[in-house]
Amino acid sequence: MLNACKPQCVTRQALLAAAMTLSFVLVSQPASATPIPVVTTTVTIPSGSNNVDTGPFTDDVFLQDMTFDGGARLSSPSSFSPVRRFRLLSGRQNMNAEWGDDDDGSDGDDNPFVKAGFDPENQETEDPSIQDAALLRTFNTLSLTEMSDGEQGDFSFRVLFQNGLRDNDPSVLDKVPEMVFFERDGNDSGMSVKVITGGTFDNPTFSNSLSMDSSDWSKTGLDVNTTEIPNPQTLHAAGFDLNAFELGPGQTAFGYQMDVVNAGPDLNGFFLTAEDPGQFLDPLDASAPSPLALLLGPVVFAAASGWLAERRRRDPSRTQAGSIGGANKGARGGTRSDGAQA
Repeated sequence: MLNACKPQCVTRQALLAAAMTLSFVLVSQPASATPIPVVTTTVTIPSGSNNVDTGPFTDDVFLQDMTFDGGARLSSPSSFSPVRRFRLLSGRQNMNAEWGDDDDGSDGDDNPFVKAGFDPENQETEDPSIQDAALLRTFNTLSLTEMSDGEQGDFSFRVLFQNGLRDNDPSVLDKVPEMVFFERDGNDSGMSVKVITGGTFDNPTFSNSLSMDSSDWSKTGLDVNTTEIPNPQTLHAAGFDLNAFELGPGQTAFGYQMDVVNAGPDLNGFFLTAEDPGQFLDPLDASAPSPLALLLGPVVFAAASGWLAERRRRDPSRTQAGSIGGANKGARGGTRSDGAQA
């Protein structure tokens, strides 16, 4: 007997399919990150700069101090940990380094391509060896006028910071930011971020992913004029609590991966941040051996083993070799403080 169904009747199979589709949509859309509003942002202008003290800024300005809604304050440059490794993973045609119109190195900090050892004429290159090096030099200082220019489309990149950091209070979602982002003009959605909590740079472990929309971020009052845009634009910024990414107990943030879909954010900086710089930890791969060490390791080990064996044959009383090593946690460089407060 045929199972007749009126036009308005919905079969069990159709309901199941609809439920599965809805579930996929809900799972595939990351939750939205709630920004911590920025109240004030202070920068310094180094000596030798081409900037006009009041802006718009066409040369380097260095992040000095930030305050946030709720009272949190990042009171010195040592509260900000910039990038130590950068890799563009996809969409190379949609992201490149950019800098201020007058960034000529007169202040001791040239544009990112020069600092990476390349001709600035390579600005639009998609050669990974040039592109990633220039973008690293863009984000490994506290300059807010050295930045990335994003073209509308899809791209993704991964970074490690110069330090690791745990949430200041893992028990609560609070208004003390452990990450800060800057974006030019505050007009981009389509960004999702997941925090690197372990593994390696090539094969990291991640937190949950959160979506970001820079139109929800705060205007900083800082205007920049850079090489690819003819008119000054305002920087927007926001802080984010690590607890929003639902890190597990004792987990450390070492970096993050951003995936951009149908958007073109122009990023002026991103940092791990701590009210107390003493909270910063060693970076993820601080003790990773160099490629040369990996190559020579077996040779050195074999030579050392032979030497020790020979010594033991000559002197049976020697039964244990001494250890060589130790951690060396480097300090970050000094700050530039000649100049005006924004």
